[in-house]
Amino acid sequence: MNNSPENGLFAKLSAVKSSLSDIYNKISSVRISKKLIIIGFVAVIFVLAMFSAVILIDESRSETDISTTDSREIDPAVLGNAELAPVEGSFVFVLTNNEKTSIHSVVKIDFSSEEERFVYEFIPANIQTNINGAVSDFSGHLASGGTNLLLTALRQHTGTEFIRYAVGDESSLMHLFQLLGDTTITIDERVSSDHNGVNFIIEEGEQLLTPDMMLKYYLYLLKDTGTNGERIIGILIDSLERLVSGTDDTKLESDFCTVLGYFDTDISAFDYSGNKELLKAIPSMNLKEKAQPVTE
Repeated sequence: MNNSPENGLFAKLSAVKSSLSDIYNKISSVRISKKLIIIGFVAVIFVLAMFSAVILIDESRSETDISTTDSREIDPAVLGNAELAPVEGSFVFVLTNNEKTSIHSVVKIDFSSEEERFVYEFIPANIQTNINGAVSDFSGHLASGGTNLLLTALRQHTGTEFIRYAVGDESSLMHLFQLLGDTTITIDERVSSDHNGVNFIIEEGEQLLTPDMMLKYYLYLLKDTGTNGERIIGILIDSLERLVSGTDDTKLESDFCTVLGYFDTDISAFDYSGNKELLKAIPSMNLKEKAQPVTE
């Protein structure tokens, strides 16, 4: 049986129509101009039609509001930008080759905006894990089962439920560096590398690196995360700070969403709208000074 609002409304209109017919018959026995009767009928029907339309529109809006409500809870203070939304939890960032067959680095970051905690850990990509009988390192899980299987392996190894993840390849990082433009960076000592057949030299001191050279330098640092971990994290923090510094809200949102498009990630535009003020405050947090490697 169909109990829709429309059927109930039509039933009410039919009853009204029947009543109006009785009234019409009674009025007809009195000497009143037929033109006046017709005008009265048209006016009544018009009012009823308008009333019905308002009811249907209101019911339609109510149903739409219920069906499109986001199930995630949002702090009203965040929506009003009344205060910074606290963010706390573990993030994981994975960088692979462009073929997504080999992982360059896995970095886990425990972050708390309230406690001003920023603890990072580079997880060796060659660690073996057993997922449903399949024993492999992280690169193998990524190649055979994609991001979902990789995250399952990382959760099993670390015992951590990540609140957000991002998996990108060399081209993802290149797009980020291109968006930021040339980067001024201080090189502690001269770099001469032919890693993976890529030859380049960067002299000691303050250097202006193109996006292409930044990518080469970053991949060079990943050869030894134990020694270069602080510098690697520093580059990531510098990039984030430059992304959110000195831009209006419209450009910041555009750049944020553009960067998201380069990665396989569960970070979304929703995260931007809920944490916009926190993102804009990142340059004042001195994250590089607060960043610490994990200690056993």
